[in-house]
Amino acid sequence: MTTATESISVTGSATVASAVTHTGTYGVAATVNESTIPAPWSITGLVCNDTASAITGNVNPVGTVTGSTVSIPATQMRAGAKIVCAYTNSKTATITLRKTWSGASVNDAVSITATGLTSLASIANTASETDSGTAQTVAVGSVLTLAESFTTGSAATYNTTLACTGTSGLVGSTLTVGSADTAIVCTHTNTRRPTITAVKTVSVSPLVVGGSGQFYNITITIANSATTAALTIADTLATGITLSGAPTITGGTSTATLSGCPASGSNTTGCQINSGATVGTIIVRVPVNVAASATNGNNTANLSGGGDQLVRQRPDRLATQQ
Repeated sequence: MTTATESISVTGSATVASAVTHTGTYGVAATVNESTIPAPWSITGLVCNDTASAITGNVNPVGTVTGSTVSIPATQMRAGAKIVCAYTNSKTATITLRKTWSGASVNDAVSITATGLTSLASIANTASETDSGTAQTVAVGSVLTLAESFTTGSAATYNTTLACTGTSGLVGSTLTVGSADTAIVCTHTNTRRPTITAVKTVSVSPLVVGGSGQFYNITITIANSATTAALTIADTLATGITLSGAPTITGGTSTATLSGCPASGSNTTGCQINSGATVGTIIVRVPVNVAASATNGNNTANLSGGGDQLVRQRPDRLATQQ
């Protein structure tokens, strides 16, 4: 085949055939190439078939495709062959997969995937970092499922969010690439869930019947990250022991507020520490009266919420004060 160049113009979505039939040479290899593809268009399909294969014996498709080029070997350039090469150009966008760690356990690792794309392997080399993959090309109209799986560590210890910029096509974990999209960045963010522990102590042991100024202290420790939900303190006092006032925060290093606590009665129903309480300690004082009917000061306070999965699973994590 002699070297020939032809310009084909397409408006909108259409199939346009070449206006010229090019003649090749029997037994001489041929190469077909598409060049000068305007952005944001890319080749998403290329195939060559011999429409006279029933006569020539060629097996379709013919040639070897590499990018925008198809190489047809001399053995397939047969007498009577009628080879038609079809290029499919699609409007495209790029997608970059990104991973952000916040408060991570060092060496935790994940694999970020999206349908049809090369995955991103991210390792938390530091507690807080962002890892990015390379921009990958996808056709407009593509529907991709985005996912994250842990290869080291556990998803249960993190709160995870997914957000994509450069598009409005993300619903849940499914991304539909829109015609106006050009450069999309999708980021999975993992924020370490808080770890919440607590110890309960008493002002004097044993408690004194009729004594003044007696109280329980609940010392709560928040580690890793701030609370992501309200932290509820449910404390049912022992027989003969009642509240002598509303529980209050009397110390600690965390920035936190306590609300909803009753000032009387035999329990702390309604008491909660705000969502967003920062890393540190919180000392909650529960003032009490001790009546003659009290037999002992054994008491357990129950902690729940705060964003710590273990607290939700084991609401009795506070130690019993004897």
